[in-house]
Amino acid sequence: MGSPAYEFFREFGAYCHEHHPPEVAQAASTLVSTGVVGPWRVGGTRTLRARLRGLGGAGRMLARDTVRRVRAGEFGRPPEAAPVLCLLPFRRPDYDALVRPLLHGLADDGHGVVVVVREPMSSVSWWQREGARLTLRARESGVSASVLREARGDLAALRPAVLDLVRRFRLDAAARRDLATYFAEFAYEAALARGILARVEPSLVLGIHFVPVRGWQAALRDPRRVRPPAVALVQHGAFGAASEFHDFEGADRVLLWGELWRRELAGFEALPYRPVPRAIVTGHPRYDGLHREDDASRHAVPASLRSDGRPKVLYVSSHEDQRTKEAPLDAVLAASARGDGFDLVIKPHPAERPEALRERIACGSLHPEALADPSASVTDLVRVADVVVGPESTVLFEAARLRRPVVLWQQARNPVFEGFLAASDADGLHDLVALCARDGTARDEVMARQEAIARDVFGPPGGSVAAGVGALRA
Repeated sequence: MGSPAYEFFREFGAYCHEHHPPEVAQAASTLVSTGVVGPWRVGGTRTLRARLRGLGGAGRMLARDTVRRVRAGEFGRPPEAAPVLCLLPFRRPDYDALVRPLLHGLADDGHGVVVVVREPMSSVSWWQREGARLTLRARESGVSASVLREARGDLAALRPAVLDLVRRFRLDAAARRDLATYFAEFAYEAALARGILARVEPSLVLGIHFVPVRGWQAALRDPRRVRPPAVALVQHGAFGAASEFHDFEGADRVLLWGELWRRELAGFEALPYRPVPRAIVTGHPRYDGLHREDDASRHAVPASLRSDGRPKVLYVSSHEDQRTKEAPLDAVLAASARGDGFDLVIKPHPAERPEALRERIACGSLHPEALADPSASVTDLVRVADVVVGPESTVLFEAARLRRPVVLWQQARNPVFEGFLAASDADGLHDLVALCARDGTARDEVMARQEAIARDVFGPPGGSVAAGVGALRA
């Protein structure tokens, strides 16, 4: 038996697959895992529901995007065909760094590439490169006179399914509104995507995942398309089969960092409405050939991490539904406050809301100067730390790759993070940090164990970009 949410998803997804259009079944995992429907609804993702409430109808979305298209200078630009289209559904520099080397590799091989972004184009600069065949287009470039008509037609076709799901699963009035609004955005996004795909006519679509843009997934698999493009997604973070929901739906293949993730992906249940894509292990594009500096050649320690005799600890904050995980945060603050504690720098997660951190600054348990600059590179912060601490996070694996001892805060065993030193309270965190920072023999043993973890997680230290480009060309 799986979790209540997953058992509901199996029933919900199977019913959608059997009785309704494919687009409904494609959206099933997003609807359940984000709490729009199902047992997670009461404590589910508020941000998704808040975003849905602010959308309005298809007409309002079209008016908004028409204005954005004008501001982006998209009107009057001629359409361009290219064999590769990359979709970046949100602005995350850490995600950009995963696809950028692959796109530049494809462009260097002579492939034309169109990059579609959903954020202001002024926020994306990495695509510009001398001589590279890369073209940036705003998501709003798909706006046309037919979008509203198509979106309303698709939504009308989906409305009987929505009403049937409301009756079949006894959804309340609030869930009904959220479901209707979700599919309104879904239909509108699909119409925009069809417009862009018709202009570009790619043979390959590369991306991170379709969770926030299921309309794109539907447009790519539209039965009216004579030749649907191949779809490849790039691994963007740690995941485990125990979580039951994965982010790689809609892909023909997924480029994974290391063998650990191939094993985890194989552990997911393949369902008719949620097949598991083919896995190709290529290594981590951002760390391709990165030199792992030893302790003798570390970067200079900045003032925020400098204090005589005390370990310099980077705490990698994390979140659930954008809410800070407070238990590990309070534990590391208590451990650092001890007389023989450590100097602490906190790196919040990019998607994390700051309320919990602000509360602790207000009550005096967290010093404002302990917060890392939002623009600071995680890689640079890891390199200048003596120890990296945090709850389950991809950054912990990156710290192992960069030869920094890791202390995992963990209250329940997760096989994906097996092998790290782990603590579940402030005393345990303090003692393990002291062990790694002050006992050279123990530190060497930790490093040897983490070396094996890093190889399993990230694959070989070099050749990942070439392997990824080769996999995409195949």
